[in-house]
Amino acid sequence: MPLLYDLIETYDTVQEHELDNISEKIAPIGHCYVSNGGGVINFRIDTDGNFTDASIDEQSGRTLIAATEESTGSKTGKNASQKPHALNGSMQSISSTHYVDNSTGKNLAYIAYMNQLKAWCNSEYSCIQIKAVYKYLSEHDPIDDMIATGVLVPGKDGKYNIEKIKKVLVRWKVGPDENDTENTWENKTVLRSWTEYYSNMHQRESERQVIDGISGKLCDPEKKHPKSIKAYPKAKLISVANEEKFIMNYTGERFTDFKNNDQGIHIGYQNAQKIHNALTWLIDTQSVLIARSAVFKNNQKAKPRFLVCWNPHYQGIDNRIKGLGGLLGLDKRIDNSSGIYQDFSTQLKKLVYGNSHEIVSGKVSVFMTDCVSEGRFSPVMYRSYSANDFFKKIEQWYKKCVWYNKTYGYKIYFPSLFTIAKCAYGTERIINLSGNEVPKLDVPDNMFKNTVDILLHVVLDNRKVPDSIVLRLAQQVSTPERFRGNEKYRYKNWDLILDTACAVLHMHHMDINFKKGEYDMELNENNTDRSFLFGRLLAVCDTVENKAMALKAIKAGEKGYDHRNTNAMRMWNTYTAHPWTCFENLRRLLNPYLNEFNYGGRKKYEDEIQNIFIKLDSSAHDINRPLSPEYLMGFYLERKKLTMDNNKQKEHAKATTAEKNAETIKAENSQ
Repeated sequence: MPLLYDLIETYDTVQEHELDNISEKIAPIGHCYVSNGGGVINFRIDTDGNFTDASIDEQSGRTLIAATEESTGSKTGKNASQKPHALNGSMQSISSTHYVDNSTGKNLAYIAYMNQLKAWCNSEYSCIQIKAVYKYLSEHDPIDDMIATGVLVPGKDGKYNIEKIKKVLVRWKVGPDENDTENTWENKTVLRSWTEYYSNMHQRESERQVIDGISGKLCDPEKKHPKSIKAYPKAKLISVANEEKFIMNYTGERFTDFKNNDQGIHIGYQNAQKIHNALTWLIDTQSVLIARSAVFKNNQKAKPRFLVCWNPHYQGIDNRIKGLGGLLGLDKRIDNSSGIYQDFSTQLKKLVYGNSHEIVSGKVSVFMTDCVSEGRFSPVMYRSYSANDFFKKIEQWYKKCVWYNKTYGYKIYFPSLFTIAKCAYGTERIINLSGNEVPKLDVPDNMFKNTVDILLHVVLDNRKVPDSIVLRLAQQVSTPERFRGNEKYRYKNWDLILDTACAVLHMHHMDINFKKGEYDMELNENNTDRSFLFGRLLAVCDTVENKAMALKAIKAGEKGYDHRNTNAMRMWNTYTAHPWTCFENLRRLLNPYLNEFNYGGRKKYEDEIQNIFIKLDSSAHDINRPLSPEYLMGFYLERKKLTMDNNKQKEHAKATTAEKNAETIKAENSQ
């Protein structure tokens, strides 16, 4: 119920402010949006009902139309066409002489449409536009006018294929209107006219007044709740059972009197319309799509989940609240040359703090929908916070889930929830992007959605990250051969998985001991944890072999070197299972590569191995048992240290050379 209150409150606030900066307005009561997927036919008439012209518009998008309970509900069966929309409907419902039923000799859809339109025209809420449409349709058939003006052309056989346009949406333009647009689907007078007319008629023709389960006031109940989310075309949020066989009537326990139907909770027509229209508007304008296709572009049949984060006291789109997409990874641009996410730590800080550290007022609601069956969708998560508490939760997440990014020079890296889900359960696949073969991480849709769902609860409820996700990331890193990529993008995904695994592991440590976890970001050379030390040894072996191959290529005058895997990479999985035994083999295989260095370089690496090795308790009975995920941090921080040291040496050598050259030039000039 709190979610329904929030949706009603959102509708009232948005309608009151009539936000002009929103591309798609919230639908008024008695209206809904329909797709223009098959194109539209626009008819223009004057205010006296005289035909002016017609045009076929194949634009995509959606149109706001006046609708009834029946026209927005289930439209199946032989009488489906007799439930037309009120004004802008299908071609079948406005043609008087075509689409005739064989059994009756009449177009029943046209009759139902005209009866409905006539009642509206005869009401006190009528307006000049709908009277013009009614007058025109009473005297003309639109298809005949389309043929006469050449808008509808015959086929090769000389016949007109009117079946092709039978279900195409027809929109009326009535004008001129000095005060508003001639488009009836946008004209405020027409929209207000239908809302007032249908709301009054619904209340007047309702069989009885019931107590609204939301407001507690007497109301006319909604009999057929609409389908409100276009991604779930057949699913409803709320439904009403009209037959006893469809209701859960446990006689004597739950429902004892089905005929009166007063024992269930009712929602009034006005509130039901506000709920569904606000929900549709929120999902259409500012939801985050949680689905595999959101990050791995392809067609999929699985139903997506939608995450919405908003302020029910809506004053316009709040960029910080809408920026929840940054947490999920949707605000990260992709570098076309590498396909790797760039670092956006500055934007993430703005998401948390805005332009300053002021206290944020107001309320933030978060909910997520999922389609649980063909006919039903429901909220699978709902939370409500003060805005200040909400942003504190986001801030805590970014304080804990942080690491370095090797691809961008070990800059600070904040993995998104989408990235964590991909890295934990993804399988590498090579896809073609604009003629470029790029390795991408693909993950099963349900696995992806469920993992993001779990991580959202971690963020919003201040929970600890599950051990299963930490272990899964460690397992992914421990099999680098599965993420080799290709020649151009070698181990790019594996590096991303390693960065992400360390970030999540760091968060796991921060959850256990926040102060202790803060020291994870720097290499602690006094750390005697067995897994951490073996991780450091593995990093030294991998770095030595990579650097030696590069030096050998330089000596041979080659621009590059053989991109074969190092022994450390090939033996990685075995190393994590039997580190002591495997390290002895790695150390023996390392000697030829150490010989590529000069004395100083060889001694540096041998001393590093020795300094790490002596911290291990080789006599421990469990020295050879499998490594815990902490070995990843040892590997990462040791590799980072060695890389940074090498970079400093290169910079120092360049500076020294430049200084010597400057002195030489100065001496030559003085002579």
